[in-house]
Amino acid sequence: MANRHLARSIVLQSLFEWDFAQKSDSEAKQILQQNLAEFAPNMDEHSFADSLFLNIIKKRADLDSVISKAAPDWPLDKISCADRNVLRVGLYELLKKINPDVRFMGADWKDRPNYARDELPNMKVIYNSREHNYSSTNLRDRIKKC
Repeated sequence: MANRHLARSIVLQSLFEWDFAQKSDSEAKQILQQNLAEFAPNMDEHSFADSLFLNIIKKRADLDSVISKAAPDWPLDKISCADRNVLRVGLYELLKKINPDVRFMGADWKDRPNYARDELPNMKVIYNSREHNYSSTNLRDRIKKC
């Protein structure tokens, strides 16, 4: 498994744990470090995971605002914890240009990064709550208009 894919998976699991347990922002880094030690002890570089995780925590209010505008029929507290955090990870990578392929504003949507196009929907399938039937494609298209 590629390091960035593994890092994203651990970040998503850590975000879920932090969000579900309603831990404080100050406890977030410890959750990530424990998960990295357990699930990726041989991963050389943790800086990508650290940066992604901590910036999502830091920018959570902004990310949640965009998600709320894009999904007015699905209040954040009604979106499953797993789905909410998959959306946060994907949206952060799109908006903050972590991936050098990103050209978000004014770009053709087909130019979005491979992660947002390929890996994010797969993570949604793995971690998705079946009780929520909103369309991630529809939501993704609404987000690009925000």
